[in-house]
Parts: sequence; C-alpha cells; structure tokens
Amino acid sequence: PSTTAVYFLASALASLPSVLVKTPAEVVKQRLQVGQGGANSIEAARALIQQGRVMTLFSGYQAQLLRELPFNALQVSFYERFRQDLAVLEGLDNDILPLWQTALIGFTAAGLASVLTHPLDTVKTLQMVDSEYGKMTVGSSIVKLYREEGAAGFFRGAAARVMLVSAAGLIFFWANESVKRILG
Repeated sequence: PSTTAVYFLASALASLPSVLVKTPAEVVKQRLQVGQGGANSIEAARALIQQGRVMTLFSGYQAQLLRELPFNALQVSFYERFRQDLAVLEGLDNDILPLWQTALIGFTAAGLASVLTHPLDTVKTLQMVDSEYGKMTVGSSIVKLYREEGAAGFFRGAAARVMLVSAAGLIFFWANESVKRILG
C-alpha cells in the first residue's frame, strides 16, 4: 500500500479506542456548555449516573466515531503528504524541514480535515445535546437537519471550529516534530 494509505489506515484504527473515552467527556462538556447538568464536569457526569442514565454518556457515540475516524485519518494523511511534497519541492529530507514549516503544515492539515468533517461534527453535537436528535440514528439526524436547515445547517459554527482545530494542529505537529528531534 502507498505511504498515504498506511498513514490513513493507521490513524483511523488508532481512533477507535480513543472514541470510547472521548465520547463521555464530550457529552459532559457539551451538556455543560448548553446549561444541562450542573456546575462542573463531575457533577454533570454524577447526575447522569445517579439518574440511571449512564448510557447517555455515550449518546452520539456513532456520530463521534463517524467524525473522529475520517478527521484523524485525513489530518495525518494531509500532514504527511504536504510535508513530503514540501521537502521534495525544497530538495530536503522530509525529516529536516524547519519546525516553523511543519507547524504551518500542521495548521493547514488540521484546518482542511476540520472543514471536510464539520458536517459530521454538527450532527455529533446535536446528538449529544438535543434530546430529539439524541434518540435518532446518525442517518435520521442528517435527514432531519437537512430538511430543517438545508446544507447551511451542517456548517453551523464551522469558522470557530476550523480556527480552534487549526491552531491545535499547529501546536500538535510542531511539538510532535520537536520531540522527535530531541529523542533523535
């Protein structure tokens, strides 16, 4: 398989176990953001558990997985492809690109992956915080959102997410490359 395919598959598979941990954390965070659940994360999680609603912590799991798998796979694949292409363009070994360039490549890769997966992020968020969407399948949620808001509904909050994720990508890939160099 091509190097890009290996990066894509490895990243997608690595996402599977992380979603099991990330989903309950996302549910609690997003419920707090919309005023459902308590004064802090522990209170919000405890309230759901005490109410016998433990599975609510996994509401939106499928949507989270459907967003996380392609996002991580695309982000890493874009990063590695852009990094390799820039190294070839500059005649450098791709392990020695200047850190500022790897940071900008990380910003770009994360931003592009974020734009492409934002519709799935919107559906995931609706399933986690809206009781009506929370009872629906991912497919039904997509149809409902499209019927009610059209294509624009899938891009609610996109600019904020893209900026946040791009900045995180810049920091992550800069730190990743820095640590790789330190460890030699």
